[in-house]
Amino acid sequence: MKIITIIPTFNRKQKLLIILRQLQKQVFKKNISLEVIVVIDGSDDGTLEMIQTQFPNVHYVLGNGDWWYTKSMNKGFEYAQKLNPDFILTMNDDIEITTDYINSIYDDFVSIGDKRSIL
Repeated sequence: MKIITIIPTFNRKQKLLIILRQLQKQVFKKNISLEVIVVIDGSDDGTLEMIQTQFPNVHYVLGNGDWWYTKSMNKGFEYAQKLNPDFILTMNDDIEITTDYINSIYDDFVSIGDKRSIL
């Protein structure tokens, strides 16, 4: 199962660094792969350089600073569709998660059953 997470950001490099490290530390007990897309909407605080040097596997989309949340998410979804995900998870750049977060939401999904076939 391929999960893509989209994180929009604007000049919050230090907060983004925390969540990216936490996503990197996720421990998967199931057949789950996780890819991350960060939408950088015109940040000038070194966010792009941090991603390029510390997180080379993270995808990124560059905005011009006028995208705000909605357009940033839309551009993130457009990019995510090219990666052929099973699921897309949206996150904010200022949250913190435990190492079992992805497994936990997967378990919740399994517990309610796969409803995609009835949509």
